[in-house]
Formats: sequence, structure tokens, C-alpha cells
Amino acid sequence: MRRTDLDCPEIPQGVISQTGYVEKKIEIEIITPLFGGGVEPGENDPITLIRGTSIRGQLRFWWRATLGANCKSVSELRKREGEIWGTTEKPSSVNLRVKILDNGKEEICAQYSSGKKFPKFTNGYPGYALFPFQGDSSGKPPSIARKNIKFEIILYFLESQSKEVEASLWAWLNFGGIGARSRRGCGALYCKVFAPKTANVSELSSWFKENKEKFNIPPSLLVPQGWPTLGAIFLVKEEVNVFKAWEDAVNLMYDFRQKVSFERSPGQRDLPGRSHWPEADSLRAITGQGAANHKTSSTIEARLLKESPAFPRAELGLPIIFHFKDPADSPNNSELYSVNSKRMSSPIILRPLAVDDGKKAVPMFFVLNTVKPDKLKLKIEGKEHLIDTLTSIRRQELANYENSPMRDSEKGSALESLVSFAKKQNFKEVQL
Repeated sequence: MRRTDLDCPEIPQGVISQTGYVEKKIEIEIITPLFGGGVEPGENDPITLIRGTSIRGQLRFWWRATLGANCKSVSELRKREGEIWGTTEKPSSVNLRVKILDNGKEEICAQYSSGKKFPKFTNGYPGYALFPFQGDSSGKPPSIARKNIKFEIILYFLESQSKEVEASLWAWLNFGGIGARSRRGCGALYCKVFAPKTANVSELSSWFKENKEKFNIPPSLLVPQGWPTLGAIFLVKEEVNVFKAWEDAVNLMYDFRQKVSFERSPGQRDLPGRSHWPEADSLRAITGQGAANHKTSSTIEARLLKESPAFPRAELGLPIIFHFKDPADSPNNSELYSVNSKRMSSPIILRPLAVDDGKKAVPMFFVLNTVKPDKLKLKIEGKEHLIDTLTSIRRQELANYENSPMRDSEKGSALESLVSFAKKQNFKEVQL
């Protein structure tokens, strides 16, 4: 029996009629393909295509990143957050419901040609952002995306909390998204009410500053809080169509991490050569094993890496799964993650920022201000090794070896070098 969409329940009349509450309706477009947003992570649901609880979670996150930065401690943050968004004991004073205006259409994100191990992604879909959805050649099909979705959210909240709610909406709609892989541009949003009117860098700077003043969002902090907040790095490129903007933003990260002649040496027969990042050499130094032609380190000396291994890309998000293609290197297959949590979301947001009427966008590179993990844990050959974060993620030595991808950072920081690399790729800095 075919399932049919159900109307969202109305907000209880008792809430609407309470003194001091206001109503706000916002029409939103999802400008890049949606993966998830329903009941099952990463999967589109025909009934609950977009869940109100997912939106509520996003608004909480972006409230913490904006006005939550005014709080002096985690306990103060939780107290204030609970007053607005609710706790397990107290319901939120913000009520919302979702109304789907256009379900959009489904589209497969990639296809496998006969005999090929790697997929060809649908035109306009940046494969580097979508690897979790690509399936495999052994029979797991690529994921189905959904495009051109429009929906409306209707919010009811205390008038006294208007700035709190609207600051969350402004940040979520312009920097966040819905569904899986939103920090890599999937499920990116556009709302005419909150979007910038122009792609001009100086006017984007004014737009950003005006909104921070309007909502009383504090300046970017030099020292991270115990939670992600708006950072001080906001770069954009020239205005293009939405999908090109998405592709340009994602390809920035791809080129930084894997581009031949920058990140790795040229290979043979159109295959990439050896990486200039030090992680693989660190793993071989730890295990003492590896392919014969890779036993000698091409980055930092193996004896130094054994004493103090280097994993600078941990600064860009965790976990990192290391998988080697050469069977002789298989003892180095491993997983790197934070001691406190297996996952540390990337502080980097790459997505199109739609302007004006939403037909055009700028590729956006935005960095959240986050706390780095205290300790890293490397799981390799069934054993776990504690890794000193202070020396493994950043140290001057990482910038000094030949062809280092971190050569533009005096501290040997992957994040700082990525910012420098972006500027060399014609990304312009928006003054915050």
C-alpha cells in the first residue's frame, strides 16, 4: 500500500494565544542535494522528508555558535540554552512546525560503469564531498539524493526572545544546512529574508557586521570556548551558479589534501604519486613495516617520527581512517580519533552562499572557532597508542621539510596553511 504524506500537526492553540508570543513564517529552499533529514540518517524519507526535530537541533547549534558565545562557561551556556530551547525537564518556549511546499525530485548521485571500481558522479555533484554516498562496485548502490526542495517553517516564540531565535535562523540559513554532510555543502539552504543582497566582498563585510550588531553577536574570540563559535575566517570567491559554487568550495579542500604537485608527487600512468603529508611515514615509523619502496621517509626522518609522530590533518576533523592499497603496507591500516570522542566535526564549512534571489552564489570557506582535542588515540594492529596532540598536530618542524603542505604556516599548522592556500586560489577575505 502506498504511503501518503501527512499534514503536520498544528501548534496547540494555547501556545498561540499566550501573551507575549509572536509568529514567524519563513520560506526556505534547499539549493544543493539533500541526503537525509528524515528519520534514518543519510536517507530521504518520503513522509518525514524534513523533521522539525532536525531543524530544532540545528537552531540550538547555531544559537550556541552566535549568542551562546556571550556565556562565560559551559554551565552558563546550558542554563541559558535551556531557557530558550528547553531541557529534558522543561519544554522549549520556541515551537515550530514544517510545511513542505515542494518535495523536489530524486536523483542518483553516482553510477558505476561495467568493470569500474570507482563511480562517476552525477554532473554537478562534487565527489570529494559525497564519498559516504558513493556505494561500491561489489553491489552496494550509490545513494539517492533529492533536489529542488522548498519548505516553510512556522515558529512561535516569546517576543522577548526574538533576537535569540532570529540570530540562530540567520546563521543556520547562511552557514549551515539540513541532512548529512552539511559542512561539505549538502543540504545547503537559501532564504531571501536572511540572505546577503550581493556577492561583492566589501558589501558582504558590511552585511556580516550589520547582522552581528543587529543580533548582539559578540566578536570572534581569540581563545575558543568549550563549544564551537563563529570564527574569524570567512573567505569567498567570485559569484557563479549554485552548483559551480558548491564544486569550487569542495575542490578547494580536495586540492589542498590531494592535488598532484602540491600535496603529492606526480605518479605514473595517470595515477597519483607519493603523498607529501607525514601521516603515512609516521605510521610506518611506528610499526616498522611497509612497502619496500616506501620504507624510507619522504617527509620527516623516520627516527624522529617514531619518537614524535605527526598527524597534522587531525586539525581538520576526526576520525581519520588510514587504508593502504599496497598489501605490504596493510599493517599500517589504522584509525585516528580523539580520546574523548571518536568524532570531532571539521571546523571547516564549505558550501555555496546564495545571494540576492538565490540563483547565484559564492563559494564559501568558513572556519568555526573550536577546541582542539587534548589527546589523540591511534588504533593500529589491534593496539591503541596515545598520541601527544601538542606535537603531533602542530609543530614548526612540519613546515620545514621539502614540499611540506604546511610550508605557509610558521607553526606547521594544516589549518593555517589551508587558509593561505585558499587565498592563493583567489578566495577573498570578508572582514568580520
